[in-house]
Parts: sequence; structure tokens; C-alpha cells
Amino acid sequence: MTARHLGLVAAGLLLIATPAHDAAARAPEPLAVICAHDAGWVEADASGAAGRFAADFAALDRRATSFSARFTRAFAAGAAPPDRGEQATLRHSVTELRRALARLLPAGEPDNTGGPLMFSLDQLTRRNAAANRDEVLRAAFVREMAAVSLPRPRPDISRFPALLEMTADLLDRRPGEAISDHDLDTLRTLADGLLAESYDTDFRRPAIRVLDERWHTSLASRLRRQVRAMCEEAGG
Repeated sequence: MTARHLGLVAAGLLLIATPAHDAAARAPEPLAVICAHDAGWVEADASGAAGRFAADFAALDRRATSFSARFTRAFAAGAAPPDRGEQATLRHSVTELRRALARLLPAGEPDNTGGPLMFSLDQLTRRNAAANRDEVLRAAFVREMAAVSLPRPRPDISRFPALLEMTADLLDRRPGEAISDHDLDTLRTLADGLLAESYDTDFRRPAIRVLDERWHTSLASRLRRQVRAMCEEAGG
């Protein structure tokens, strides 16, 4: 995935951050507090953290399934482009899907030196030496998704968010603006399985694997390990 597409993902997540994503979030804390006692706070509410991630992923999965079905019907090969009403419905649906995704990803630009969507504490703090615990947990969750071992094809967790941003951008039309032939071809390619397959392979499979209760360690302990790794990287 190109740096440009990763930038679009980060910008998109910042733009669609919801009040639930922001208002309910805890205030930023110094990195010394985040990293104290080997980030023991991560396991202090182990069942609560696991439940929140499971609920947020379930909400994303429902919206992804619903949007995919409508999107495929609207841009079926050989069919006329959707009318204005259906386009408006699709724009609303993709916006809700992006908001659901934003609850699982940190709302910032990642440090891609360690791989796509790899967030460091420097990125999460905007270099202000303070971090929000909810954002740190989201970063840990994404890093854990990237770390799990899965059968081929190997997931690229940055691919689905980038394709979703591309889809949203192509659906974003001024009133009365027609869809160009080029954009229509691209939307049909995305609707013909590209977006849905990327969601399933690149995002859904690793997320389900991370949330799988059959691990010998809890989700909270695995998230704590990822936070400790981020602290070590930051020298904390």
C-alpha cells in the first residue's frame, strides 16, 4: 500500500472521528504514566477492554456486510448507475461504516517504518509527551492484528481502510454531479468483490483471530505486551 493511500486513511479517520470516539475518551496522560509498572493498567479492566473491542468489531462487521450487499447491487456490471437517492443512501452507509472502523483504529497518522498502520507512541502523542489510553489500546489492537499468524493469503491490514477511503471519495459527489466513466469503472471494480474480499482477508480474519477466546493468554495480556513494546520503542 502506498504512502499516499495510508495518508488518506489517516486523514479520513481524523475527519470522521465521532463524539463517542472523542468525548468519552480519557484525557491524555504523560508517557511515564502510560508506561509505568510495565503498562499494568491495560490488564486492570481486562474483561471490559475485551468486551469493548468485541462489541466495536461486531458493529463494524454488521455495517460492512450491509454496505457490501447494497454497494454490489448498486454497481452491478452492465446496470445503469444508481440514481441520486441511492447514491445518497450509499454515501450515508459508507460514512457509518467508516465511523465504525474509526472505533478500532487510532485517529492519527501511523509510523510506517515498522509496517503499515504501525503506530508508535510518538505518533499517538503528536510528540506532546502525553497519550490517551483509548488511543494506545487501539494502536495495540492493530499491532496485534498485524502480528497474528494466518494461512495465506497474508493479510495487509492497511488495504481495507485505504480501499474504503477510495470508495467513499468516489461516492462523494456534489449535487447534480454525474459519475464519470472512469469513476464508474473503478466503483464497479470495487463493488465486484475487491472491497468485500479485502475486508474479509485483510481485516476481518485477523480481527477475529485476535478476539478468539481460545488463546492461552487473554486479549488484555496481549494488548499489554504490545503497549510495553511501544514503550520500549519510545524509551519509556
